[in-house]
Amino acid sequence: MIEIRELKLEKDRRVIITSDVHANLLLFQQLLKKVNYTTDDYLFINGDLCEKGPDSLSTVAFARKLCEESDRVFITKGNCDVVHNYVFNNVEGIKNYMTKRKHSVLNEMLERHGKRWRILRHFKNLGSIIESIFKINWSGWTNCQ
Repeated sequence: MIEIRELKLEKDRRVIITSDVHANLLLFQQLLKKVNYTTDDYLFINGDLCEKGPDSLSTVAFARKLCEESDRVFITKGNCDVVHNYVFNNVEGIKNYMTKRKHSVLNEMLERHGKRWRILRHFKNLGSIIESIFKINWSGWTNCQ
């Protein structure tokens, strides 16, 4: 779902804009430190917070914490931030993606449950993976955002 908001920025506050963090939490934290980010600043994270890097889940958790600490943090989703939609929309090609991409938020989720991507070949479809590993009732889930 697309949400459009008009923002009226206070002119006496700094505006920091970044993008393409790609799950590199340490580098993202170093960047914020280098620019002396504070909760008084506006911070815009323009897409691709996760995927491709070593720690998507912690990077997303850190971004959520930033949002909780300040109402001047804004995050837009990039194509890498919605890869989970392929699972919930039952796009079978995502299994191939997961087997080829070691650093994926989906693979991190499997690992948190003590599983590896190799387990995917043992399941008939994505719905059975969701039900078995994540204990979510899959029936009726289509076109989730």
